[in-house]
Amino acid sequence: MPALSVTLNGEFLVSVATAEFEILDIGVSGDVLGPQHATLRVSGGSYSEGKELQYLIWEDERTLVPGDSITVAFSGEGTTSRPGKTIDEIYPDEKPTTTEPFAPPEEVVRELKGRPKAFQSLAFEFVHSDGTRVESHTSADEHGFAFTVLWNSHRPERARVALHTYTLDSLITKENGKYHAEARLSDGDRVTFKVLAPNSTVERDARKSGARPSL
Repeated sequence: MPALSVTLNGEFLVSVATAEFEILDIGVSGDVLGPQHATLRVSGGSYSEGKELQYLIWEDERTLVPGDSITVAFSGEGTTSRPGKTIDEIYPDEKPTTTEPFAPPEEVVRELKGRPKAFQSLAFEFVHSDGTRVESHTSADEHGFAFTVLWNSHRPERARVALHTYTLDSLITKENGKYHAEARLSDGDRVTFKVLAPNSTVERDARKSGARPSL
């Protein structure tokens, strides 16, 4: 059965086979408010009739710092290296809270815009096993980035990879933001995402020229 495996800085972290799931999601994200440069999440679930309803987490908001690299590999045959955990298992002491109506997106964005930034920008590198390489960073008006590897049971032979940056206003307009890379992983493919220091070469060059890097 297909499986996705994750390494952190070259050290094996976890492998998850797809057999019991409809969705597997591996993601690295970060925003300029911090406090972390980036976090890693590995999760999966099944939701349709005929399968046990479940949502499991293997890595929950693991902190990443500049220099850390995550590699995700797709294998046509693989196994799950360790059981995932439910939210209740990860947070056993948290008590249910009273559900309150969600604030309007405009209100949330206004509040976020008023917070001080922890970082002026966030930099990153994307390398696919097919030779594709992208190095970039968030621009002055962008809030954060998201790198995702998404597998679903409708296309079991592959996973979709995407890297994009976004503004706070795009959370209101529901726009996708700026895509820096899109790819697919099939048997034997891998992709590496690296968190770079904010003063990476690509950002220094952009500041000198006063323009965004050309990708």
